Amino acid sequence: MDPCLIMALRDALRSELQATNEYDGILQKTDNQHVKEVLNEIKKDEINHQGRLTELIMKLAPSDMEPFNEGLEQKG
Repeated sequence: MDPCLIMALRDALRSELQATNEYDGILQKTDNQHVKEVLNEIKKDEINHQGRLTELIMKLAPSDMEPFNEGLEQKG
């Protein structure tokens, strides 16, 4: 595992999450249906990118996923 690559992938994932939040913010501020349609399409792509980046991280650094999975399993 290349730690620099993993860090870069995590940074890219963070950027995709931030972009999704930014689009959500704009969507909340507009009633323009065309704008909403375009931004929802873009947002869907960003979420797709999040999944693909997460998949890469899982494949390249499976041990990093152990704490992640533990968090998913926690209740409360």
